[in-house]
Amino acid sequence: MRTTTKVILAVSALALIGFIVGNSSSFECDSEPHSVEYGDTLWAIAETKCDGNIGAVVDNLVVVYGDTIHAGDTIWLPTESKCLLENRDGHIYDEC
Repeated sequence: MRTTTKVILAVSALALIGFIVGNSSSFECDSEPHSVEYGDTLWAIAETKCDGNIGAVVDNLVVVYGDTIHAGDTIWLPTESKCLLENRDGHIYDEC
């Protein structure tokens, strides 16, 4: 096998691994509640309180809180990807 072919295969393999790892749905978040301030967005809160797949966190937050939050609201974040938040009768539960 030629050197050029080996390089192309190696680069392709690394790109595929990066794509797979980068698209993981796993995350971990701070378990403390967040008091919403003026200008906060679910995405910005998740970026500051979580590591990993922020989109997966925001998807769960939208299901629980809707797409609108207001200054003064207190929101909880799911602690990790296997523990999603649920809203039951106005109470938030971190279901693992």
